[in-house]
Amino acid sequence: MKNYKVIVLNYTIDKEIAPLNDYIEYHDITICLHGTMQYIINGKEYNLSGGDCIYISPSSFRVRKYSEKCASYVSINLSGDTHPLLANTFFKSITDKDLIYVLNMINNSYIRHNQQKALSLIQYVISDLNEKHDTGKENPTVLKMKNYILDNIYKKLTVSEVTSNVFLSKEYSEALFKKELGLTITQYINSEKTRIAGNMILAGEADLLRISESLGFNDYNYFSRVFKKYTGVSPAKFRAENSLYSSRL
Repeated sequence: MKNYKVIVLNYTIDKEIAPLNDYIEYHDITICLHGTMQYIINGKEYNLSGGDCIYISPSSFRVRKYSEKCASYVSINLSGDTHPLLANTFFKSITDKDLIYVLNMINNSYIRHNQQKALSLIQYVISDLNEKHDTGKENPTVLKMKNYILDNIYKKLTVSEVTSNVFLSKEYSEALFKKELGLTITQYINSEKTRIAGNMILAGEADLLRISESLGFNDYNYFSRVFKKYTGVSPAKFRAENSLYSSRL
């Protein structure tokens, strides 16, 4: 963990869930200890209850829904170049007494500004999560469709075009994709286009119409609706609220 740094550690006990709607450039590991929490990550919804954990990777659009019902949770935000866990992974019912004890130790170390000890304990949590999660192997057909989408992301893509690339029926390919990823092919395409559009805005590209056209959207209004669906804000608002862009004005 020597290449990682703890940015923020929040240990929240029995409080209402504050809403979030942002684009993150760090690793977020959130463990729900008690209550329920709802997230939408790159367009995919996750419902956490006590004992569940979610890892959100950098370059993700994160929405956390407001809830007046109280919950307890721990959020660990790390900076680092590599992924400590599988990208955007949901862990179901993984907490136990040992893990909760370690989380308390991490919180105490962070409060006392002992970053090295906190990082060592966080490494234990990451190892524990990786051991408990059965990663399996990605379905080769789904992987082939994903790769085709990413190789052609800057053009207009149709579901039929993607599925014909794997020489299986359109219906079977769509069902397999949804089963493996929890997203339809169209949702995956749009989430990836939105992610790239967000990166282009963060990099300082000011012409939103140009971004839209470069990603294969013939209709800017449709692009704007898609972008808002996956980020919670319009492209223009995302650009206006982004500090990197503002600093370039």
